[in-house]
Amino acid sequence: MRRYLVLGGVILLAAFISPVAVFANDPSTSDQQHYVVRGLGVKLGTFTLASQRSGGTYGVRSRFTSTGAVALLAKVHFEMQARGRWTSAGLRPAWFLENVNTGQRQSTAQLEYTNGVPRVTGGRLGSDTPPLRPDNQRDTVDPATAIFRAVAPQAVDDLCSFDQPIFDGARRTRLVLGSPRPKGAGFVCRGTLHREDGYSARELARAKSFDLELSYEAGPDGRFHMSTAKVATVFGTVTLQGGLTQAGR
Repeated sequence: MRRYLVLGGVILLAAFISPVAVFANDPSTSDQQHYVVRGLGVKLGTFTLASQRSGGTYGVRSRFTSTGAVALLAKVHFEMQARGRWTSAGLRPAWFLENVNTGQRQSTAQLEYTNGVPRVTGGRLGSDTPPLRPDNQRDTVDPATAIFRAVAPQAVDDLCSFDQPIFDGARRTRLVLGSPRPKGAGFVCRGTLHREDGYSARELARAKSFDLELSYEAGPDGRFHMSTAKVATVFGTVTLQGGLTQAGR
């Protein structure tokens, strides 16, 4: 599965890189989440997400790092960071940065947005096919923004019901989540991650889409946060389990 989908397995997630101003000053709107990632019967690594909404802006940074025996075989590391505006029409990214090391391939990318159009302004993309033209990706958001929209704590009315194309500088994917359904004291949302464009014939032959299930529970301030994710990958089901370690007020 494509590297940036948190909901997709060992691969997603991104960065406590250098500090960004949007995270620095307002702890009352900042959240931190920590998840253990498991697959094939073993612990694969950890995923951490820090996010903030304040004054019509948002910022997100995340990180996945392989641990234990898995790290001895391949030091997999994914870092991402993004910021933008939160409007009545949805999320409007302004800037995105990723740094990916799969143990076999390294890739970096920096995107900046002008009137909604992403531009690759730095990095070295790792892709098996020629990158897609950014001019045709006006309707997309970056991977970190998509993670923020799906995973960050939010009101129950904002959960799921999500259909968003994603562009990472080279490929296009679409994350679709259905309406939330009650599950105990929380909610569960089911969806699919679709590979839409920029993938090789070999990649598409292995899989064109991946099913996922996200479970949410109420946090200390009444917002709902993701507590568990189950994602189908070409290697089997991967789970993320954890939740809030610090919640904004």
